[in-house]
Amino acid sequence: LPADASPDAVRGLCEGLLLASYRFRLTDAGETPALAQVDLVVANPDEHRTAVETAGTTAQLTRFARDLTNTPSSVKNPQWFAEQVAERAAGAPDLHLRVRGPVELAAEGFGGILAVGGGSASTPRLVELDWHPADARTHVVLVGKGITFDTGGISIKPVPAMKLMRKDMGGAAAVVAATL
Repeated sequence: LPADASPDAVRGLCEGLLLASYRFRLTDAGETPALAQVDLVVANPDEHRTAVETAGTTAQLTRFARDLTNTPSSVKNPQWFAEQVAERAAGAPDLHLRVRGPVELAAEGFGGILAVGGGSASTPRLVELDWHPADARTHVVLVGKGITFDTGGISIKPVPAMKLMRKDMGGAAAVVAATL
């Protein structure tokens, strides 16, 4: 790269390279990406190390959010979603996960979630992921819709519109990825 390449430019290049090869697969059939390695040549590698590491983290979690949204609804139910989040959050510093199941939802007055989930064979969950770093100075709240398959209005939705309802929880996937 040019000697004056900024860390932001290096981060953007790395994120683009890491995300360009994304393909959703139901199974890992031993496929390897066409791009196996990139040698990044810069004048001062130490100046760009943080940018490259940040790009790696951002790309990894963007791929995770994409996998969550692309997983078929026959696999992706509320419990599955909560388990995916729990697996990723395990051991992360200052990160706290709380998953409310039907009993807790009823006890705490989450009637709306219970009503929406009441028409499904899969019971609802409310996934709450909190990050509390010791040096935090502000309080930020991110909320994302996490309905794993929304059949609401099924009688008026055309068939082609139904096939993408598995992505109806994309807001929750983005919030989880951002928090992680």
